[in-house]
Amino acid sequence: MQREKKGGATRALTIVVRGLILVAAMLLCSSRVLADDIGEFLGRRVTRVEVLVEGEPDTRLRELNSILEVSAGQDYSPVRIHDSLIRLYHSRLVAAARVEAAADGQNGVSLKFFVKPQARISRVVFEGKPLFPAAELRARLNQLDVGERVTAGAVSRGLGDLNAYYSARGYYQAKITSDVRLDATNTSAVVVYSIDTGEQAKVSKYTLDIKGAKVPIPKPKKGQTAIVEGQPFAQSSVQDEMDRVRDAYLAQNYLAVKINGNTLPDTNANTVAVTISVQSGPKTQIDVEGIKIDDKDKRKTFPFYTVGGLDEFTLDEGARRLQEYAQTKGYFFATVTSPPAPDPEASSAKLVYKVDAAQKYKLSSINIEGVNAIPHETLEEQMKTRQASAIGFGSGRIGRTSDDMLRQDSNLILKRLREIGYRRAHVDVRRAVSVDGKRLLVTFDVKQGPRSYVHEIGLRGNSLFTSDELMKQVAIHPGDPMTAVGVTKTLDRLLFAYTDRGYASAEVTPTEVDIGNADGQENVRLIYSITEGNRVRIHGVITRGDAVTSSQRLENDFYLFKTGDWLRNAKLQETERQLYDTNAFNSVVITSEPIGVSTGGIEDRDVSVNVLEGKRRDAIFGIGYQTNPGNVHVPGLQFLHGLRGMTSITYTNVLGKLYSATAQIRVAETELFGQIAFQNPRPFGTNYPGLVSIIGQRLADKSFRSDRYTALLQLEKKYSNNFIAYISYYFERINIFDLQGPIEEVQRNERPIRLGRIGPSFLLDKRDNKFDPSHGYQLLGSFYVAATALGGNEEFVKFFAQHDRYYAVKRFRDTVFSVSGRIGLAAPFGGKDSLPISERFFAGGAHDLRGFGFEEAGPQTTAIVDGSPEQFPLGGNALFVLNNELRFPLYKILGGVVFSDTGNVFRRIQDFKIGDLTESVGVGLRVKTPIGPVRLDLGFLVWNRPEGIRSHHLHFTIGSSF
Repeated sequence: MQREKKGGATRALTIVVRGLILVAAMLLCSSRVLADDIGEFLGRRVTRVEVLVEGEPDTRLRELNSILEVSAGQDYSPVRIHDSLIRLYHSRLVAAARVEAAADGQNGVSLKFFVKPQARISRVVFEGKPLFPAAELRARLNQLDVGERVTAGAVSRGLGDLNAYYSARGYYQAKITSDVRLDATNTSAVVVYSIDTGEQAKVSKYTLDIKGAKVPIPKPKKGQTAIVEGQPFAQSSVQDEMDRVRDAYLAQNYLAVKINGNTLPDTNANTVAVTISVQSGPKTQIDVEGIKIDDKDKRKTFPFYTVGGLDEFTLDEGARRLQEYAQTKGYFFATVTSPPAPDPEASSAKLVYKVDAAQKYKLSSINIEGVNAIPHETLEEQMKTRQASAIGFGSGRIGRTSDDMLRQDSNLILKRLREIGYRRAHVDVRRAVSVDGKRLLVTFDVKQGPRSYVHEIGLRGNSLFTSDELMKQVAIHPGDPMTAVGVTKTLDRLLFAYTDRGYASAEVTPTEVDIGNADGQENVRLIYSITEGNRVRIHGVITRGDAVTSSQRLENDFYLFKTGDWLRNAKLQETERQLYDTNAFNSVVITSEPIGVSTGGIEDRDVSVNVLEGKRRDAIFGIGYQTNPGNVHVPGLQFLHGLRGMTSITYTNVLGKLYSATAQIRVAETELFGQIAFQNPRPFGTNYPGLVSIIGQRLADKSFRSDRYTALLQLEKKYSNNFIAYISYYFERINIFDLQGPIEEVQRNERPIRLGRIGPSFLLDKRDNKFDPSHGYQLLGSFYVAATALGGNEEFVKFFAQHDRYYAVKRFRDTVFSVSGRIGLAAPFGGKDSLPISERFFAGGAHDLRGFGFEEAGPQTTAIVDGSPEQFPLGGNALFVLNNELRFPLYKILGGVVFSDTGNVFRRIQDFKIGDLTESVGVGLRVKTPIGPVRLDLGFLVWNRPEGIRSHHLHFTIGSSF
């Protein structure tokens, strides 16, 4: 102490560690230790520990403090100091570190850790003439992602990767150099590659060297490149050529063909000589004994028909697949013997797979034993293994299973049980044969084990939010079963709490810790570890790929983020979805790229919106057929005899503003329809897509014909992917011709009808398939008010709603029960008691009451046609229809249907009576096609058949009945 006072100076122990991170090897510089000073500080207590960052004082200061092994209050220990320096280095946050110790009072010592921050990559840029997109070049670089440490090895490897990339594309003379540019603090680095590609090499010579048989080589397919002497060279063209040659030989049954490609560059001449060597091998015939298999299934089953190569591996794989095929055909215990590989020098070969098919069985029973947590029907509905059905043909009558299917089904049961907390579940599969030796019985023997329950929930790593605040986001609580849904939902909520505040790089990881069993259940501590990361601010917004589209339009009306905003991942994802909804882009990818770390833990990023514009013009053509009993037709179109045609032309992204224009024409025996529409997805910058449309329609109903001209204004609001609402205004002029009915109806409709109507409508669609649904539901409805104040000469209110539901029948595969309910109500006001006939409800025909012909249900009138009385529908102000339908498979794409249709049309709402409903029953056939089912229905009217109406009707059309 006397020496300290006299000298007036502080003795310090200095330990220096240098981590040279810009080289590949780790080197810790030697520590300078003074024996005299160690002796002075031993036995003292550490009073203060500081971390001082050179160059950028605030960077990761708190994070570095948490790394140290030494802290205030401990006894002074050179070992802890050494370990702290090692931990700092291994944290990969520092390039060099040193520590100074100084006496603090009589018994204390203070420690200061001086660290030099590790430089990290903020950007990778390509200068010169790179030719290829920067994103594609960056994808080729390893260990050079933004935020990674800068090392000489990584930069050098990147240089090699780029040279290899350009060489594969024929740029053998490319000159690429690298540079690392540090900022003023030496913590942020820009890695720069300067590229001069030079001229692309050309093909000097192409040789196809064939040993063995020669076969015709087809021309390149669309998307493939050919090797042409004198043309630019690319390695991809060599692979395309090899694939084309291989396919040609495989098509001719040279299944052992071997093909190699060789390139010989001449860097001085900047040319490449290409040689493709072919060894055809023998022309091979594959036969199967013991089971029937056609050529199409044979080519799908054996792998060498598509990849080639007859070796021990592919032949054994063929045997395995053939066994699977035999099992799916009912030979559940089949065994297969594979042939030996052929002589590669022979000109031809015959290989025989021998199948010991044994007995053919019918899979009559699938049992799941030991499971009470999940209904067996729910599991069976999702399983590959199928029980034999009394309905159907082929595999449907014998059932379907195989070793591979049983493995998949076992994994399915395990997955479902583990999702709801049975983490120790185990499944064994047993197969047995019935006493009569004709039926197969499959049993899944399941050991559920104990269920896991959440005993405690913990949070780690959170500092931005308190634990109490975050616990409000938790969707799973102590005492709840340990379900995958609850764990994942909580993770998503916690992550959203951070990303919604701009912590775009935050990470949340759940960990399960077993804490023992009690009362037959497992208790688990669920811990969510949180890495908050930096808060991210948008530095700039860059749009790429907008060749036609106005970037200003995108930024003003579509992007949900602006420069200076905190980066929120949810808004980036929603912007992607909304851009896809415009139908103007084939691809939309939004990414963010760091440009460096600012002080205070705020990270700046550029947001890049990369779009690939789609075709601006699209034409659709369609043709169909629907039966049309009677003589209902638009004048001049009777020659169509039920045929229907449609064409639609759409022009998207008009003026680069994402407007769209559509022209559509439909022609049928009963309808002539034309429409021109213009849509603005963001009128006045609002998220309410607007539609302006002009429509002309000539329609033939059974009791009248009409010409309808419509102007439509509509706004749309999309609340979700499944729910859309509209508000619409229609102005229409309607002329009625050839009306069959009472004289008062004729007189009322002689003058043109004007309608001005406004109202909302909606669509909620949760069906799994729009053309041929098997589960889910659809709800749609509309409500309109027509009034003279809106420009018309008729006044009424009109409501319509339809609800369709679809249920998969769990005991029968691919069998669906569907039910549909429709209700329509209309009421005139302003002194009239009925609607104009063109606005009334009609029913009857292929889409509602199939026991009737087209629009035959409801009030009728009789008129004399060609000297004979004939019934004509008048429609009504009320409609009720209830359809029930059971669809089931018959054979491949052919299906069957049984149905019942209940309902009727009533002149007025107050005329509705349960006793006046009609009942139709029937059967039908369905043929599945890519555009929906082709339907043939035969309906029988069995209850309340009106006089003059036939008791049955046949309907043929395309599309679902509902």
